[in-house]
This record gives sequence, structure tokens and C-alpha cells, in this order.
Amino acid sequence: MNDKKEKRPRLARYIAIGMLLGLSLGAVMKNIPAGMGIGLALGMMFYQLSSKPDQGKEDKRKNNDLTD
Repeated sequence: MNDKKEKRPRLARYIAIGMLLGLSLGAVMKNIPAGMGIGLALGMMFYQLSSKPDQGKEDKRKNNDLTD
């Protein structure tokens, strides 16, 4: 349960950064809603890509603790 609470701020951070980048991209394209949608998608993509290696490291640590 604590893992979910720890991951939420990271997700919010990636979404916020994606929204800001998307907003600036949308201003350049003169289509702000499309830019914000692209920013949301990029934020979620970066979150998904960055969260997978962390899970593997935690599992290895738990396995090492059990075998020691």
C-alpha cells in the first residue's frame, strides 16, 4: 500500500512536466488542446519507461535478503 503512495507523486510529476511541455508545443503549433494531449501521452510514456527498472531492482533486493 505504501508503494502506491510513493509512486503517485512521481506520476503527477511526469504528467505535470508533460502538460507544460505539451502546452508550449501546442502554442507553437497554434493548437493548444492537441499539444496538451501529446504532453499527457509523453508524460505517461516516460513514467511507464522509468518505473520498470525500479521494480526489478526492488525484487532483487528482496530475494537477496531472503537468501542471506
